[in-house]
Amino acid sequence: ATGTDTKPNNNRPANDTGNSANYRDDSYTYTLGDPYYSTEVGAYDESASPYGTYDQTGNVWEWNETLISGHYRGLRGGSWSLSADYLPSSYRYYYSSPTYEFNGLGFRVASSFAGDEGGAVPEPLSIGLVLLSVGGLVLRRAKRV
Repeated sequence: ATGTDTKPNNNRPANDTGNSANYRDDSYTYTLGDPYYSTEVGAYDESASPYGTYDQTGNVWEWNETLISGHYRGLRGGSWSLSADYLPSSYRYYYSSPTYEFNGLGFRVASSFAGDEGGAVPEPLSIGLVLLSVGGLVLRRAKRV
């Protein structure tokens, strides 16, 4: 998530040298300190992913749509309260309910539009979908005749 496969350092945001993330180091000390363990999104401005997103590694676990079993939902990305072992995207965790509150859990709200620097593709317009559907029905009817 920081654009490299190398374990990120856990420098403070002011000392971000790239490939940095907010997590507890192996000596079980916190980078930022009590009471503010999490950081604002983008605080590590030298550590963006190749897609231009920030803080997908460390900071807070992020809920995702993966339904593990029953009401158990997936979490990814690690947290400020855990070591680097939990940071890789291959590490999956789950929790019982997305309604559970803890300062090490969160979710990401993202949007994109055609004007984004990344050149994101906008969602199709509703009218376009309606016209496409009507066109399909007309073709289907024409084949029957």
